[in-house]
Amino acid sequence: GYITLALAALPPPQQLLQLFVLSRASLGLGGVLIVAGSVAGAMGLCSLFGMWSTLIIMEVIPFLVLAVGVDNMFVLAHALGRQDPRLPLVTRAGLALGSAGPSISLAASAEVLAFGLGALTPMPAVRNFSLCAATAVLLDFILQVTVFMALLVLDSRRLQQSRLDCLPCIRAPYRDASGHWVYEDVSEDEEDGVQGSAAAGGRIWGLPGFGALRGAAASGQGSAADPGEMYFAPQQQLLPDSAAAAGQDAGVEQLSPAPMSSVLPGVTKSGPGLLHGGNISLQSLLQAYMERVHAPLLMQPLVQVLVVMLFVTGLFVAGALIPRLEVGLDQAVALPRDSYMQQYYRDLFAYLRVGPPLYLVVAGVNVSSAAPDVNKLCSVAGCRQDSLAVRVSEAAMSPASSFIASPAASWVDDFLSWTNPALPKCCRVSLFDEPQLGPAGSRCPPPDQPPCSVNASACADCGACFTELPPGGRPNATHFAEFLPWFLEAVPSEGCAKGGAGAYNNAIQKDATDPTGIAGLSSGVIAASAFRTYHTPLNSQPDFINALKAARQFAEQMSQELGMTVYPYSVFHIFFEQYLNTRRDAALLVGLPLLAVFGVTWLFTGSLWGSSILLGMLVSLMLQLAGSMYLSGIEVNAGGLLKWGAGCTFLVTVLAGGLLQLEDSH
Repeated sequence: GYITLALAALPPPQQLLQLFVLSRASLGLGGVLIVAGSVAGAMGLCSLFGMWSTLIIMEVIPFLVLAVGVDNMFVLAHALGRQDPRLPLVTRAGLALGSAGPSISLAASAEVLAFGLGALTPMPAVRNFSLCAATAVLLDFILQVTVFMALLVLDSRRLQQSRLDCLPCIRAPYRDASGHWVYEDVSEDEEDGVQGSAAAGGRIWGLPGFGALRGAAASGQGSAADPGEMYFAPQQQLLPDSAAAAGQDAGVEQLSPAPMSSVLPGVTKSGPGLLHGGNISLQSLLQAYMERVHAPLLMQPLVQVLVVMLFVTGLFVAGALIPRLEVGLDQAVALPRDSYMQQYYRDLFAYLRVGPPLYLVVAGVNVSSAAPDVNKLCSVAGCRQDSLAVRVSEAAMSPASSFIASPAASWVDDFLSWTNPALPKCCRVSLFDEPQLGPAGSRCPPPDQPPCSVNASACADCGACFTELPPGGRPNATHFAEFLPWFLEAVPSEGCAKGGAGAYNNAIQKDATDPTGIAGLSSGVIAASAFRTYHTPLNSQPDFINALKAARQFAEQMSQELGMTVYPYSVFHIFFEQYLNTRRDAALLVGLPLLAVFGVTWLFTGSLWGSSILLGMLVSLMLQLAGSMYLSGIEVNAGGLLKWGAGCTFLVTVLAGGLLQLEDSH
């Protein structure tokens, strides 16, 4: 709808039937289909090379490519509308591509390179988005300078022949100067529908009123308008005087600009009204505003000072707001507003008073009696004062900074208690063969668990694993290999509450190939084990990110103090890890594309000063965009750092257009 509104025009009141000719809805629909085709083609090519399509690709890239593509559509349509209508349509199309092609080619090259550099990020989702966006922009550019330009030529021919929009097989009549309906039959054999009607002083279709002026100019009547208010149709390739004289000597007919009165009151010389002849269009109104109001007002010294002051003030305010930006992506934002998950997240953050579990994983625990690793982890008597379990308990006393809510559940502490002779009902072994327990040396359950609770005689020959503490007060590697699997199978009960079944089933890495069933235990080193604690309640994106940072800092500190490998894990860590390197990602995803756009612009235009201005404008755009994100409550994430292609497009188009106009004037 917006594309149709921008490309269409309103005819004079006496030519209302021409509204169905000038609507140009079919051209707008063709432009949208080109965008859809480029997005579909990009997704197909990316899938062909093994890249997965994500929700952000399917929902964001179409709008991104549409914003870029619509801009190029307007540029091409505007360039074609500014060509001399006396030229053949194919010639006008070539001149239009020659004038608008450099700017849209520069913009497309800058966008493809900027999005392509986003593939350098290590995050797969962002990398796939960058590659798909770059491919979609490239395909959109190719289709616009080929397919859309062809559609534009066909639509212009339809306008010249006064054929109805969406029904080009039907011609619409028009009223002549005397108010009579004219059903003019424009021959299909006449080149672009111009030669027959215009040569006869008739009406050039799609440009009402231009034919009469053309005929008047051809008959030598001229125009009654003031010469200072005359429009001279732009001639893209006029020969110099010497070449023109040579052409005349050779009998070659030369084109000369014909004066024409302004068709839009107050808009003169540059001819915006010729975009749609005597009709009112959004393009002509906007151009009239820019030429008659905006540009003259902006040239006033006082206005320039105010604009610079507002720009600099906004820049400093945006710079001051950037440190306050929050990082993350709220889960509720990625869901439909009517999703049942919206209410779930609201209730979860409002009422949940327990945080997610935090596992401190320790790798390579040496359980031999000669190694101090066990004392580095436990918190019972005889353990180090700065052991892992002790430090977790201390961190739980300051939850506001550590985000740890409770002491750690330590399998080492419970195993040492379970094997302690002071609890003879926990670790028990059968001294003789028993039919219900197995051969001698098998594990005996506590007296209140079957089969002992059902048949007391079945466990009559069971004794404690240790009658006294082992040397050094700690089990050795042999004891760990024999009794730790029993501990993990022992079910807690009233007789022995220290059993490890349930609480520590997944706390120690298992390995079916190891004789003990525990990875590395047969060699005296447990490969990996976890100590479970809980985070404080996390109710926002910053809470999750800060909790992840605090957990990693705590684990890194413990690794240095204990001389062991300690790393944290929680279920949400994998989702929020990307936000720990936001500054690096910002420098990578914004800084490199900015430099690439600067280089491409310099290569295309050859203007170092213009490229530097563009770079400065893009940097200021990024800063002010960041400030507006803070004011709007939008969080920063890696995907959002890529969505600035539209601003790049507009700035590059304006710069290229300005440089080309400067070259033409020189």
